Amino acid sequence: MAYASALTGFKFNNVLIPAVGSVGFSLQRAPLDITSIGSWNTYFIDGVASAAFTLDVYYSDADHDDLIFDLLNPTATTPTRPVAFVIYFDGKATPVDYISGNCIITGFDVVSSAGDVTRASISAQVVGAVNVSGDVADKGIAEIPPT
Repeated sequence: MAYASALTGFKFNNVLIPAVGSVGFSLQRAPLDITSIGSWNTYFIDGVASAAFTLDVYYSDADHDDLIFDLLNPTATTPTRPVAFVIYFDGKATPVDYISGNCIITGFDVVSSAGDVTRASISAQVVGAVNVSGDVADKGIAEIPPT
């Protein structure tokens, strides 16, 4: 059984980020073309992995100050950059099913309409290895890649 989206959580610098609307995570490994000149077929090898995520929140400065600080102060040492993140799916105090790694915040978009809740979309680039633990989708991904 897949997880209900209401159970998704997000930690940044080991701090639970409140008011999360949604999290989108992307892990890509673009192939590298190694085809010889004059070949009849195209040949590829595994390329370098790259990951990024977006975090949509119901925005307030008090709740999301750490995320904005990371974007506005790229040379700051507190919190140490890149910053640890955890996206977890099982709603447990000690998550079993999660995606984690280190990231830098790369974007912040805020939308505010009269009479509506202010929302923000925060994007981040993952730096280094990505850890996928547990069964993120039931009987789906279940691995921790080598570090």
